[in-house]
Amino acid sequence: MTAAAKTSSAQVPGLVEAGIGRCESDREAALGLPAGNHVELAHRAEQLASVAEREQSWWAMLAGWVRRPDSGLSPVFAIAVTAARDQAGNDRMFWTETARYWQHRAADLSHQDATDAAQTAATPTDTGVLS
Repeated sequence: MTAAAKTSSAQVPGLVEAGIGRCESDREAALGLPAGNHVELAHRAEQLASVAEREQSWWAMLAGWVRRPDSGLSPVFAIAVTAARDQAGNDRMFWTETARYWQHRAADLSHQDATDAAQTAATPTDTGVLS
């Protein structure tokens, strides 16, 4: 193994730590997004899914590094990192499905609003009949 490869391999934990730190900050920011209607809830869930996807990638990178013989770590760390990677994947799936749910709700509401508007426009308000 070349010195450059050893250096880059040694940098993996620091890169992952920084990446996961950014994910934590981004998750906090996404959780603070407005969530007052279906569209906002969908956007918030999309952002959280994106964060979870990036976090899953960082954990996967660390999992690969931990399994390397030159990492010097016990296999128990690989088990823990794999669990973290899998949890981030589960979070990604949850937030992706949640975003779809709110998108469908927003579309249904939009369709209902359009239907109500069309029905209102088609209903005469003044029939000309005296009561």
